[in-house]
Amino acid sequence: MKLKLIILSSICISVMGCQSSQKLQEKNTLKSSELPAGYIKWMETKSATMYMAKPETDYYQGNTDLIQINVVTSLKEENDLKGIKFNSIKATHIYDCRKTNKYTERPIGFFANKYATGKPTIPYPDVSSRWEIAAENNFNAIFWQKLCELKNGSQKTSDDFVNNLNQRAPIKLNDWLTLIGAQKAEGIIHISYRADDMPKADFHRKLNSEIKEKQLNKICDIFENGLGLSKPKAFVLEYYNGNLLESTIEINDQKCQSIGQ
Repeated sequence: MKLKLIILSSICISVMGCQSSQKLQEKNTLKSSELPAGYIKWMETKSATMYMAKPETDYYQGNTDLIQINVVTSLKEENDLKGIKFNSIKATHIYDCRKTNKYTERPIGFFANKYATGKPTIPYPDVSSRWEIAAENNFNAIFWQKLCELKNGSQKTSDDFVNNLNQRAPIKLNDWLTLIGAQKAEGIIHISYRADDMPKADFHRKLNSEIKEKQLNKICDIFENGLGLSKPKAFVLEYYNGNLLESTIEINDQKCQSIGQ
């Protein structure tokens, strides 16, 4: 469940300098092909244009309390550092939802292209950044509020997903397999299925030929589109043959991305 342009827009219009919601969405619809995927224009000054950009993952180092977003500064005139020319700068802003307005900025580097895509021409030194508390009405305070609100709202969404499955269970998937329940623990959603008791070889043949690929595609679609920002760390699908656990499949974001490549 990833940050999309519409989510970035909702943050952007809350920060001083952004355009109106309708104009912002219209502009990005008309000019989306001009921007890299996951980018949205934030603000423009005499010397630079700034963009918010979706990072590879919504959470810093997998910690669901730490939400991150990239900020790209695209210079209108080429600059140089120690004789090396660059056109843009990228930094990651990380927000700790456990404490109001707590954030840190981690510079990534200087880039030759105007959108700071790919690898930096001049990587920023790998140094620790200090955590700070943003002042009220500072844009980092607004980012903290909006991103953490999204995180809390989507956390409820994933809980609702599990509750909905349990309310509907048992769900007959076909003539031999039934979804019997789900639970969420430590950020992982477990979904259990039970087949009518059958020979082990028949069970695995049916599972491989009729279920695995469909389930993988379905779960990956949920990862990308179904649960908003706070997607689980993984789905674990547990397949029982009668009362015996015969197969366990873990599906995570990395596996889904490899399928899409």
